[in-house]
Amino acid sequence: MNMPITDHHEPYNPGIILFKRSSGDPGNSDVESAKQDETESKRKRTIICALCGTVITTPDKSIDINGGHSHVFKNPAGVVYRIGCFSEAKGCKIFGEPTMEYTWFPGFRWCYALCSGCFSHLGWHYQSNSNSFFGLILVNLAFNEY
Repeated sequence: MNMPITDHHEPYNPGIILFKRSSGDPGNSDVESAKQDETESKRKRTIICALCGTVITTPDKSIDINGGHSHVFKNPAGVVYRIGCFSEAKGCKIFGEPTMEYTWFPGFRWCYALCSGCFSHLGWHYQSNSNSFFGLILVNLAFNEY
């Protein structure tokens, strides 16, 4: 069972939604913790594309980069993104030539990370000479439990 991300004023179903956004400034978005109590941890959880439901990654692939899992950035066009960092996102297709232009993580080249199911833009793949990770747009993801 899955459902796209909803705003705060819409009904909330804690069994499905992982990431929520407020209707205000994206920099003030709430990010629900992926950590679960003992009862919930027995369920299998995946993180899916909110648009098509393709499995993208799992909560255990969540990592901290530069001191945190989630970061808020503004691109040169003025669009604000809240991203979460993941060591793997097998449901993403990496697209484009890696570039250092406007990188949000010094020392890391980036290219696009697209959903392998519907090809929607889910974020970016970052790589350096020794490390790589995915920075995924949290409002484009949802939780799926089964």
